[in-house]
Amino acid sequence: IVLGAGYLFRICYSHLVSFLAFVQPSDVKGKGFLVLCLYFVSSVVLPSILEEVLFRERIFGVLEGYVRPILFTSLLFAFSHTGIHSIINAFVFGALLQYVYYKKRRLGYCIIIHFINNTIAFFAYISDEGSKTRMITDILPYIFVAVFFVLVICCFAINTGRKKRYE
Repeated sequence: IVLGAGYLFRICYSHLVSFLAFVQPSDVKGKGFLVLCLYFVSSVVLPSILEEVLFRERIFGVLEGYVRPILFTSLLFAFSHTGIHSIINAFVFGALLQYVYYKKRRLGYCIIIHFINNTIAFFAYISDEGSKTRMITDILPYIFVAVFFVLVICCFAINTGRKKRYE
C-alpha cells in the first residue's frame, strides 16, 4: 500500500512538474533565481519534511510492535527512490536515520540531517564541473557521512551508558 501510494505520488508529481516545464531538473541549470528556488523547495525542503514524517514517524509507529521496524521502514524508504544506486544509498541512509529516530524519538534531527543531505546533492547538481562550488560539494558528502556516523555513535553511547531509574 505504501509503495503503491509512493509511486502514485511520484506519477502525480511528475505530471505536475512536466506541466510546470520551468521546474524540470534538466532545465534548471542556467535558469533564473525563481526557478532555482522552486527546484530547491521541491527537491530539498519538501522531501526532507514529508519523507521523514511518513517513514520515520508514521510507518515506524504503525510497525513498531509487529515486525523489525527499522529494517522494514528502511526498505520502504529505499524503494520509494529510483535507480539501483539511489535505492542502495537510500536504504543505508534510511536505516541510519531510522536508528536516530528510534533512539531519540525526535523527528527534527532526522529532518535536519535529510535536509543537509539533499542540499549537498542540490548544489552538486546545479554547479558546473571544475567550479569552486563543485569542488566543495564533492568533498562535503564525505565530511557529512563522517559527522553523521560520529553522531549516531554518540547517540548510541549516550543511551547505553545511562542507567534507568525506577521509582
